[in-house]
Amino acid sequence: MAGRDRYLPSSAVSTSSSSRLVESQLIESDRNRARSVILEDRIAIQHREIQSLLNDNQRLAVAHIGLKDQLNLAKRELERLLETAAKVKAEGEAKVREVYQNALRMEAEARVIDGLGAELGQVRSDVQRLANDRQELATELAMLDGEMVKAKPNSDRAIEVKAEIEILRGEVRKGR
Repeated sequence: MAGRDRYLPSSAVSTSSSSRLVESQLIESDRNRARSVILEDRIAIQHREIQSLLNDNQRLAVAHIGLKDQLNLAKRELERLLETAAKVKAEGEAKVREVYQNALRMEAEARVIDGLGAELGQVRSDVQRLANDRQELATELAMLDGEMVKAKPNSDRAIEVKAEIEILRGEVRKGR
């Protein structure tokens, strides 16, 4: 583009007014060349900027794809974590239920043991009462044994008297 406007017609060169005209045309031509150089420079700068933007766009597209992949991985990991958390929560609730059931069972056993303790107290009281009754009965038996020992000689004599009575009755029958 540079040098396009260099050609001037020959009639423009012949006169002094034409020399002014030529000068103005040369100045204009230089301006046009300067403008075209500026425009070419601007176009080159814009082209570099466009290339830079395209490169940036490609890098951003790659980064975008990478971020999407990371997001998908994070979503899957989150889902796994949520599943694991749900399992842990269910296991924890099951353990809590088990502990609660054990506590209820132990409480029921404690009530039974308390009831057995009261019953044991009653049995001990009954055993003590029966031991006292046995002692009283043993004392009475000892007294009765003593009376029997005292009464035995009388009883032996009563047997002898009875035997004599029977003999006498037999004789009385014979005598009749």
